[in-house]
Amino acid sequence: MTLVWLVALLGVFLPLPAELQMAALSSLLREASPLLVLPAFALTYAVGWITNFCSERLLKIFFQRRIRDMRFGDQRRYEAARLLMLQHGSQELVRDVLIDRHIIRLARGGVMNFAFLAVVLSIYGFRGHSFAWPFAALSILLAALSFMQWLTRYRSHYARIERIADFLSKQPSNLRG
Repeated sequence: MTLVWLVALLGVFLPLPAELQMAALSSLLREASPLLVLPAFALTYAVGWITNFCSERLLKIFFQRRIRDMRFGDQRRYEAARLLMLQHGSQELVRDVLIDRHIIRLARGGVMNFAFLAVVLSIYGFRGHSFAWPFAALSILLAALSFMQWLTRYRSHYARIERIADFLSKQPSNLRG
């Protein structure tokens, strides 16, 4: 997703090549594509993790700490509950929680990606490309929906870890170990 809005942003500032240049570029890419596949995948992966990091930092400032601290009081209590779940929870339980964390990351990245896509499409709209406005509006809607999904899942994630840790802490030590 990040590459989509980055390429669109570059398109705002770079002139489109002429038809003959496009044909030559197309031919070159077709011949070089086997060599470009692995670097393209590596670039996509790296950009995705950078987006995840940036979106985490942005949302952490406004929401994550407050949500976590409302439930756990402080980070140490959360870390203790998380460690208890990871060390003494069943493999299926831990796998399920980790999959949920992955979905949280995707939703969090969607917030940032769709918001930036809306900005880039708005630039196209202001430059006279009226086709961009409906897509900018759709991107804003998708950013809002991604945020709602992230917030809902994030709150339930912390509640779930709290419930699991509470349950595990009440088990006799011979059942946990």
